[in-house]
Amino acid sequence: MIAKLTLPELFGSTINSVAVGSVTFFWFIDVVALAVYVSNNAQCIVACETAQAAEVFICLGFILWTYSNCKALIALHTHTDRLVQDLESQESLVDNMADMLSNAEGADIEFRIQDQRLRAHKCVLVARSLYFRAMFTSGMREAVEGQSSANLQVIELPDDRYKSVSLLLYYFYTGRTLMPGVVVEPVDVLVIANKYQATGLELAGELEVIRRLSKNNAADILFQYGYRYQNLRKECIRHIKENYKEITGTRAYKDAFKKFDQGGNSEFFMELMDELAVKE
Repeated sequence: MIAKLTLPELFGSTINSVAVGSVTFFWFIDVVALAVYVSNNAQCIVACETAQAAEVFICLGFILWTYSNCKALIALHTHTDRLVQDLESQESLVDNMADMLSNAEGADIEFRIQDQRLRAHKCVLVARSLYFRAMFTSGMREAVEGQSSANLQVIELPDDRYKSVSLLLYYFYTGRTLMPGVVVEPVDVLVIANKYQATGLELAGELEVIRRLSKNNAADILFQYGYRYQNLRKECIRHIKENYKEITGTRAYKDAFKKFDQGGNSEFFMELMDELAVKE
């Protein structure tokens, strides 16, 4: 499904759609420029019809721009049927990979998160994750914790959360950032994705944290994560400035400010004070 559509209404365009199997076609009439954001769960083709030509391109979890004179995309118009087949094949592959993770058939890795366990396949982790590739090829401590009775290589993750690791593995297997039946707080997504170098998942977590900014969490998030994520930092600062009196007067802000002030990193602290124009 489409998660977000922007700009078409600014151009007075008409949006039509038709479903063909599991694929949805969208037509945007008389659009000069179009921005489309598609969630990672989406599988669709977007067609832009102009007076000159019909342009077809694939949207698979990316922000894409197209212009009516983009000749490179016009060439794809005659291959619509093949594109539909390719998309359905990709969707089937993703579903198969999700089943592979869920069933754990042939798994040779067992993650132990406190008293819970998750199984995975070393070949998938090596192919999809630079972190795990390094772990299995360089003898990192976590990779040599021992063997279970089922002859699985055991990796202890005592500092991680079960749901966070579940989502991380699901992302590595499917490329999707939303896992059915599993809800992980956006800040926890940031932490797990950054730790294990899951770039796409980390970006999705950052966007969701930004979407959920409020007067009760903007300061705490800024002080905890602003040094690492520039877009998140800018949005937190903007949010605080727009609601300055309301936010800076809350207990949440004062607690976050005090905790951060006592935690070191004075250079970053001074940068934030300058950007916020706060006199404490």
